[in-house]
Amino acid sequence: MAEPLSPAAKAAIDDIHYEWELEDASGEWAAGGSGNDLSATVAEGKRYLMVYSQDGPHKLVIRMHRTSTIYEFTNG
Repeated sequence: MAEPLSPAAKAAIDDIHYEWELEDASGEWAAGGSGNDLSATVAEGKRYLMVYSQDGPHKLVIRMHRTSTIYEFTNG
């Protein structure tokens, strides 16, 4: 039987990551990027949107990815 986890081990470690994607009017991928800071990721996506919008309508999509680490094992 496994030993109970300590309170520190029970707390999940979250990693949040953001990505941006530009889609053209037909929904096709045009460009993309990612970052760990939301405001910097949005700013980068908007810069690309301004450039690509000169060729026609585009849509900027921002996604947040969250990964939770629930166990970490160390041998030593």
